[in-house]
Amino acid sequence: MKVGCCIGIGCYEQVLHAGYRSITLPGVELSAMDEAVFEKNLKKVTSGPLDVYSINSFCPPSLRLTGADFNRQALEDYADRLFSRAARLGVRYVGVGSPASRSTRPGEDPAAALEELKNSLAILCRLGESCGLTILLESVCTLECNLITYTQEAARLVRTLNLPNLGLVYDIYHAHMMGEDPRYILEAGDLIHAVHIAQNEGGKRCYLREENMTEYLPYVEALYKAGYDGELNLEAFFGDIAQELPRSKAILDRALTTARQHAV
Repeated sequence: MKVGCCIGIGCYEQVLHAGYRSITLPGVELSAMDEAVFEKNLKKVTSGPLDVYSINSFCPPSLRLTGADFNRQALEDYADRLFSRAARLGVRYVGVGSPASRSTRPGEDPAAALEELKNSLAILCRLGESCGLTILLESVCTLECNLITYTQEAARLVRTLNLPNLGLVYDIYHAHMMGEDPRYILEAGDLIHAVHIAQNEGGKRCYLREENMTEYLPYVEALYKAGYDGELNLEAFFGDIAQELPRSKAILDRALTTARQHAV
């Protein structure tokens, strides 16, 4: 597996110096850049040593994927802009977690919202296909979301839609928060194209702690057993970046070594 980091472009050098192999950029950041800023960052990324395989943080909460205020044209306009830029960066995968954009609100029908989410994903896959992008649905724990909260639900939706460029992001943080059995990775392994990880501290996505990695090792072992060989991306939002980036990288390296040995 390739150890990467989900973080803003402003931290590119810190990610590089900490020894990561790739950087996953936030969609909300990329889409919001004016053209001059994007061109500057495009040059940095395309001439730099870090790979850019995927995008996280797909859209702002104001862009709905479900609900009465869903706006198809707004979604298509946003996706067109983001996907065009993603393709120019060499991105392959666009992760769609977006819990605030898909969660049902009081009075909304969860069954109807599920159908609306399917429709939104179909739109994104159609637009992504023209840019060579695969859309990855992510199950998100109930602390953040109330629609598609388990890996099995996400995998079932992806298989139901049966679109050639639709797959999964597997997030170890969310799976662990939901008490999921790591064996579900084996059932959904053919759909997984990106993996995220973070440390739960009071319901916050934090940088990793060595003493807690034993809880995550079974998930990493299952990924090896499933034949997964893509990115394992740190996706933390709380902590001192200067100290935590290299420390988490070292923790992940050790975890991968141990998990690989156990998976044989």
